[in-house]
Amino acid sequence: MVTLAAATELDRPGVAGNGAAFWFFTRASIRLCAAIAAPEHEASAATLQEHLARIADPRLQRAFAAALDIKLEKKKRPARCHPQPIDLWKGLRR
Repeated sequence: MVTLAAATELDRPGVAGNGAAFWFFTRASIRLCAAIAAPEHEASAATLQEHLARIADPRLQRAFAAALDIKLEKKKRPARCHPQPIDLWKGLRR
């Protein structure tokens, strides 16, 4: 109930600055709470992983995952490429 009250407060008109009703936090909180309450539901794992992906701080991600006993999906790191050195004077030579 506290989560939904906070989400409703964040979504109320005027908080976002444009005066329009905003429902992102309320919808996200309802989905997240439902996924936590029913982890056996097939959509729950995807919802929890989606929420984890939104958390930018790795420490907060690990804390959230540990609190709910969720296995973190490892992110693939892009391959490092070693580009050829750039010749800045190439276009000026004639």
